Amino acid sequence: MAERILDDILDPVRATAMNAVLGLPRKEFAAGDMLPDFWHQAYFWEIATEDRIGRDGHPKPGSFIPSTGLPRRMWAGGHLDFMNPIILGKPAQKISRIKAVDEKQGRTGNLAAIMVNHEIVQDGVTCLREDQTLIYREAYDPEEGKPSYDHTLENPQFAEEVLFSAAQLFRYSAVTLNGHRIHYDAPYAENGEGFEDVVVHGPLLAQHLITFAQKNGQKVKRFQYRATAPLTVMEPAVLCAVKTGGGMRLWVEGPERRVCMTAEVIADGA
Repeated sequence: MAERILDDILDPVRATAMNAVLGLPRKEFAAGDMLPDFWHQAYFWEIATEDRIGRDGHPKPGSFIPSTGLPRRMWAGGHLDFMNPIILGKPAQKISRIKAVDEKQGRTGNLAAIMVNHEIVQDGVTCLREDQTLIYREAYDPEEGKPSYDHTLENPQFAEEVLFSAAQLFRYSAVTLNGHRIHYDAPYAENGEGFEDVVVHGPLLAQHLITFAQKNGQKVKRFQYRATAPLTVMEPAVLCAVKTGGGMRLWVEGPERRVCMTAEVIADGA
């Protein structure tokens, strides 16, 4: 299977920018500081030239990500093991490998699930392992029916309201070099991919769930998450969690208690 290696020196300024984008208390990061969990999304940019960018704003498949002929991409979920600290201001490598390509018939047509494994290595030590699932689907048909989503009746032990603005989505796209137009281009999101408005990034929701777990006493060792429904800009949402024997189970509720993401934290020492 294909392999790709990206090098980065982990500029502390980019961590400071991520801190601001996430709306956290002001902090200036410096060389030698530890990178907070999941903030590696701001590094190891895949820098594609303009002729390599597809209609959706992503680098075109066919080099590292294999081409399936299916144009609509979604970051469906992932599983992460946080193994050793990642230190800012030092060189690191992200080694990515395609694990599997599963093409099948879904409820709305053909789709392909592409599983990608990432490792971040610094000073010869593996700091993080991540399995990422990307879903590719057929082109949007305006005649296709609206999908149905799950809603929850479960009451959380911990809850926190969140609201994502268009500016925050744009800034998160910028700091992660995510060109997917569904996150900042409303006409494309609506007419090109069938959403009601621009869509909150799956990784941004996952980041908020990790931070929420940490605020409620969890030292994250493992984290897994799955996107289950879109959350669009300025839709009120609630971060929810219940404690488990080994950590915490979390989810994001949108309007009418629509479940937009589910997740689980395994705590250090569990």
